[in-house]
Amino acid sequence: MKRITIVFLGVLLSQTAIAGDRSYGERLKYRNAAVKGQVLLGMTPREVKKAVGSPVRINRTKGAGIDEQWVYDKPSAPRYVYIDDGEVISISD
Repeated sequence: MKRITIVFLGVLLSQTAIAGDRSYGERLKYRNAAVKGQVLLGMTPREVKKAVGSPVRINRTKGAGIDEQWVYDKPSAPRYVYIDDGEVISISD
């Protein structure tokens, strides 16, 4: 039982590493934006999903500098969200 608890805790901590490094004000800014359905630079993939849902497609690249391109087809979401090292680096309509 201890082994399962430790593994789960490790996964939980790794998923919140970026968000955990933020100040209270930054966390509040991203949380409020997600509630409003907005995507901001610096958001984590988890925050993007909370804001606009899952993408219809994820294009992954290696060695080009951009790890993932999330593609949306909803009018309420940006067309493309670019994620590198676990945070949004670019948004385009």
